[in-house]
Amino acid sequence: MRFLYILAIAVSTFAASAANAAPVGLAGADTRVLVTADLEGLGLTPSLQGSATFENGAINFPITGGSLDFTTLAGEILHEGSGVFLSDGSNSVFAGNFIIDTTDQTIFGDVVLNGMINVGDDLPLFSFDLSTITTPELLDLDNPSLSLLITATLAGALTEVFGAPDLEGAEFGLAATLPQPVPVPGALGLFLAGAGVLHLMRRRRSIA
Repeated sequence: MRFLYILAIAVSTFAASAANAAPVGLAGADTRVLVTADLEGLGLTPSLQGSATFENGAINFPITGGSLDFTTLAGEILHEGSGVFLSDGSNSVFAGNFIIDTTDQTIFGDVVLNGMINVGDDLPLFSFDLSTITTPELLDLDNPSLSLLITATLAGALTEVFGAPDLEGAEFGLAATLPQPVPVPGALGLFLAGAGVLHLMRRRRSIA
């Protein structure tokens, strides 16, 4: 009986710490971006790279990892292996392998010009303001609402390659994301086992 009591306490402690805590690993689902910038007016055509897909007027970037505190939304959401090309028919700018940093409220990524000039990795490409939306809106892929603003870094690349006007601070699109926590079978098993122990203890007490 004493063993059951100790196990129940351990499981209760584990469950409490899991509920309060720290960022958890991510895998699966998408971040969706509805492009609002007038790319056609700039003479630019977008095309997708890697695992990115186009659906219902928006671009889906698969989430490949990262970690997030689902209580505060603090963390990073990774999108390795996908991106977008912007081209005017002669020149191109690639941006991809995005990292959403919800603490800095910045999306970082890699930039390559004309398929050969690597400007850099993990550069700040878009900024956003989480205070402008509610959490449910952020997680609603059917209604992207988080405004993504072009940073000086990306604006400079667009000006250099395409002769575009200075687009710093202009809205590129509206985004939503739906990260999924990595399943933890061992932790889940421990939690369920503890729930069973607590139930058994309550049942024995009621019988006694």
